[in-house]
Amino acid sequence: MGRTRSLLWFLLVTACITFLSAVSAGAVTIAPTDSGGYLVTGTTYSASMSPEGYLGSISVRGQEFLNTVATQGSYFFQDPNGIISLSTKTVTGNTITAQGAGAAAKYVFGDQGYSLDLTNSTAQAMTFFMVIDNTAKVMSSVQNEYIPLPAYTSWQSAGFFKGDAKMFVTGISSLWGPWNDQEVLEVDLAPGETKHMDISLGQALQKELDEVYRVLPPGQRPEVGIVVLSPRNYQVFQRSSATLGTVLVSGRVAVDCDYLLVNIDTRSQGRGTANPWKMVTVSKKSHSFSEMITTPAGGWYKVEFRAIKQGRLVAQTAVSKVGVGEVFIGAGQSNSSNWGQFRTNQTSGMVSSCGGTFWQLANDPQPGTHDQSTLGSFWPSFGDAMYAKYHVPIGVASTGHGGTMVGYWQPEWDPFGLYKWTVARIAQFGPNGFRALLWHQGESDYILGTSGDDYYRMMVNLIRSSKNSAGWEFPWVTAQATYFNPDQPASPIIRAAQKQLWDNGVSIEGPDTDTLVGDNRDFNGIGVHFSPKGLLAHGHLWADKVSVYLDSVLAESHVR
Repeated sequence: MGRTRSLLWFLLVTACITFLSAVSAGAVTIAPTDSGGYLVTGTTYSASMSPEGYLGSISVRGQEFLNTVATQGSYFFQDPNGIISLSTKTVTGNTITAQGAGAAAKYVFGDQGYSLDLTNSTAQAMTFFMVIDNTAKVMSSVQNEYIPLPAYTSWQSAGFFKGDAKMFVTGISSLWGPWNDQEVLEVDLAPGETKHMDISLGQALQKELDEVYRVLPPGQRPEVGIVVLSPRNYQVFQRSSATLGTVLVSGRVAVDCDYLLVNIDTRSQGRGTANPWKMVTVSKKSHSFSEMITTPAGGWYKVEFRAIKQGRLVAQTAVSKVGVGEVFIGAGQSNSSNWGQFRTNQTSGMVSSCGGTFWQLANDPQPGTHDQSTLGSFWPSFGDAMYAKYHVPIGVASTGHGGTMVGYWQPEWDPFGLYKWTVARIAQFGPNGFRALLWHQGESDYILGTSGDDYYRMMVNLIRSSKNSAGWEFPWVTAQATYFNPDQPASPIIRAAQKQLWDNGVSIEGPDTDTLVGDNRDFNGIGVHFSPKGLLAHGHLWADKVSVYLDSVLAESHVR
């Protein structure tokens, strides 16, 4: 994230969170404490303010959302001054205004939450921090994307969940972690700037708890009426032909029922009449269910679940966005991962990314990379281009790691676990669960002098080993990728080895990314990574090459 603060300052800075939704005007009490702070109580929550003018505790339905161990829970921070004390506090009705040297916070409390105005009155940048306690394991976006914590996002709004309690905040600059396994909420304030935040506090809805359940590991999952493990929101299933695919519906029912009814609603895609409800068997012993349902290619589809007991509805839930389309896994070094100059977003609304335990719209940074990089990628551009041509949802799963030579990916050595990481993702999708693996790598081998014979040999070993580990034959599409800078624009040796993979049928021909020079590269054309213009072009190059292969496969399936 480009942060230069020391770990010591992080320790001071890690207790900050704020939340979205309008504050209700209702019964709220503000009582002074012996320490010089205040205790605030609303209908759904209680909060404590420290003598320094910050909320150090927010408890909702008995669940604490702030990390109260790390100093104060929430506060202004400014280099080199550290935490700014808001020692002067004024209470007027349900409002507390806290002021200090160059900063002020105005809290307006309601019975279901509060609003917060943050002011930096100095001539230097300032940051407001809050730290989410690490017992909060899941957060959500306003687009109903659910991801496990800790995580990095540029969301400006987010919901956090503990038990059946929820805290939702808007007005965030970024969310990041892990810091000691905590999630840090950050609000950046320019000199003289005031920013507004809204925080709502209350009980989570049943459909929200369903989503939380899906992204938690088994030992942390709450029991709810119908727990859907598959499909997940924004999940894309690989189609088996141009017109059809199968959707796995699985999970468990935590209430007594005779059977489950499932419906995949494709009417929004102009597919005609509503699909019939399908009866799905629920195990009497484990209360689990699992079935593959043939579904037209397309999306997004709503999948509904109803548990039935003696003819009566006893539980129901739904997953709102599920697709049947094209799925691709990515691997390689930095230009396969999130190292582009700036983040980019998909624009079609039909491209999603798999982070391993969850799916989300494929806006950068891509989740699930081995290096946990946080900048830009070609995947949004690639997905949009593929959707524009094929009109089905596109799913991607990026697994790469910047700066890696092909030798680091060898299964017999695998010093950093790169091979295991990608093979685990391949196994997660299962046989025929994705269309192809897209490989972009070679720059490091050029600079560090790998011979052409060694590069070819190691690539053959990697490709064959990955297929053996997966237990099925899936295509690799390999780019020509050796560009390092204008003075070292290409390696004939590594390029020849990459072409040899195509010529010998080991890999399908991918794009020649060495052609992307000049302002397609970062740092005004002298960098190895791509500028926003280059990321767009990079994605389109990949889509052009993948389409050649995909068109032939779809034509073949149509003939059969």
